[in-house]
Amino acid sequence: MKRVRRWVSFAISFCAILMLVVPASASNVISTGTCGEKLTWKLDDDGTLKIYGTGAMDDFTYFVSYGEAGSGFMWCNIPWYRSMTAEELPWNLTEGYTPMDIETVILADGVSSIGGLAFLFCDKLSELEIPLSISAIGSGAFHGCNNLTDVYYSGSREQWNAIDIAHEDNDELFNAKVHFGSTLSAISGFSDVPSDAYYADAVEWAVNHNPEITNGIGSNRFGSELTVTRGQAMTFLWRMNGKPEPKISDNPFQDVNENDYFYKAVLWAVSEKITNGTSATTFSPELTCNHAYVITYLWRMAGRPGDTESKGWYDDAVSWANEIGLYEGTAISFFPTDDCPRADIVTYLYRFETSNG
Repeated sequence: MKRVRRWVSFAISFCAILMLVVPASASNVISTGTCGEKLTWKLDDDGTLKIYGTGAMDDFTYFVSYGEAGSGFMWCNIPWYRSMTAEELPWNLTEGYTPMDIETVILADGVSSIGGLAFLFCDKLSELEIPLSISAIGSGAFHGCNNLTDVYYSGSREQWNAIDIAHEDNDELFNAKVHFGSTLSAISGFSDVPSDAYYADAVEWAVNHNPEITNGIGSNRFGSELTVTRGQAMTFLWRMNGKPEPKISDNPFQDVNENDYFYKAVLWAVSEKITNGTSATTFSPELTCNHAYVITYLWRMAGRPGDTESKGWYDDAVSWANEIGLYEGTAISFFPTDDCPRADIVTYLYRFETSNG
């Protein structure tokens, strides 16, 4: 009976990984930098500006100066501004700046203030979530945000009123509707990551990890429900480990090319004996992974703790994962042979790293 059950389990696992998932186009970081002593910002090509870290945001400067000849120039140190083209320059200016295409602003919990003039003239910004960590908002921070209609704040009205908001040139903020006790949806701006989801902290960790482990799939979605592929799983593990150089240089896999995003990740994982190919010459990076595979990859990376050389190839890995709480509190029952969605793999990685395995 045990033999039959084992073969049924293997057949289910094998069928599960034959399902293909075509990855959607992820957003790409087009610019990044710092905006405070301990704050980092990055702007994606979908118009999402993310600011994360701890502490106060810098105050910024913007002014226009004219000479006697009538021509002038604009000076600005707002980091997510860009230089205007000659065709864009107004008012007889020879130099000017304008906001990059910012449609969404994500302020991570831990940001303690919004700097003066921070979002000046960001007129594509229509809604915003302000975290509880904000205690001050500088002058002109939202000046020119003419389409800002909704502000989400998870605290109470009393907590909102305690924020030191500069009244100068912040009419757009004061005119917006503030939704108390509410959030925009959204962990890191993803519409499919509710702030109370079991994987919310893991997603926040993954997108803000250095180096970044993963990002969204576009259209303000993380793709929480999409099944992770072998190529993606190796890439997430490799990035979590700091993108180490592989210990092997020869690539035996015909379906893994040097320009693939997972190229070094696959060679690294094979060299570390985390996984191997599906044959001597194929890795099958687009095959989907079930929970047993992902847990086993982590277990091998951790050094195979508690290895009993069980005949069930994932039994020891699943026992180890249960002991350290990798899948405790997830929304559904754990079945090793079920497909592993992106929400769960980042949860496993987050719990693994924060518990030190």
